[in-house]
Amino acid sequence: MLAISVVAGLGESEVAAWGLASRLETLSLMVILAMTMSLPPWLGRCYGAGDWGQIQQLMRLAVKVALIWQLSLGVLLALGAPWLAMVLAGNPEVQSELTLLIRFLLPSYAALGVCMLVVSAGNALGWPLRAMLLSSARLFICYLPCLWLGSQLFGWWGLRQAPRWVTCWRA
Repeated sequence: MLAISVVAGLGESEVAAWGLASRLETLSLMVILAMTMSLPPWLGRCYGAGDWGQIQQLMRLAVKVALIWQLSLGVLLALGAPWLAMVLAGNPEVQSELTLLIRFLLPSYAALGVCMLVVSAGNALGWPLRAMLLSSARLFICYLPCLWLGSQLFGWWGLRQAPRWVTCWRA
């Protein structure tokens, strides 16, 4: 809601492009979301057994999968951004804005995936306060202030760039 309020000050086509890009965000994070649901039972079992070596191995594997998946998907979508934007948006101005958002935002979801996995692992390992603080920090200390600052200093260009400044802290 707060991110949309920042975008709303920039214009109608920007809001439309942002809305479409957020739908792509959900789709691109499906594998990460599946891992955040399937990883905690394994981590909890290892935590109960005191097997920290296995926990580290599972986390390394999860991070590798997240990075490879998100970067590969980000590159593919960035290459196909003009065609994808044409399919999703009828307005040429929205298509143009969406193309740029796809190119700048989607590759940054690799770090977001890692952050989501760390939060999920924190909950599974009995550190819910740390997980909540990490989630809150990435949203209220980094992501939203950088979006606002980017839009204030550089308008739409700054808004597109802000997620690159705070890649890991994408909300």
